[in-house]
Amino acid sequence: MNSTSTEKSKGFTLIELMIVVAIIALLAAIAIPSYRDFVVRSNRTEAKVALTELANLLEKHYSEMGSYATDFGDDKAAGEVNYRDATDKYYELEIDSDGSTYTLTATALNKQFDDDEDCQEITLSHLGVRTPAECWSK
Repeated sequence: MNSTSTEKSKGFTLIELMIVVAIIALLAAIAIPSYRDFVVRSNRTEAKVALTELANLLEKHYSEMGSYATDFGDDKAAGEVNYRDATDKYYELEIDSDGSTYTLTATALNKQFDDDEDCQEITLSHLGVRTPAECWSK
């Protein structure tokens, strides 16, 4: 055998590595916004569930006490409803009640506020009115 024969080199060329990096960047550019949108919608769904659960507790309070609760707490006689929500990282829940009516509000916080521009505040009333409607249907 001749010592000058060409041997096949093993490994990747710079061009091949650049192609792989470009493909990974393209996939990331597609996947990351989709993931963020999914997270925003998931957090919004948790807030809607929390508002619905809180409305159920207020209706229960009304059937037992004759008026809607006006605040969070565990003293029914003082017009409080015992509810601890798990959405406090993404939404702040609020009761606006005079005892005969109520409006529940979930206000987006922090990153959720920045990322969910259309649904920064979601409400549910004692009449079942949900606003904004597009946030409840998404």
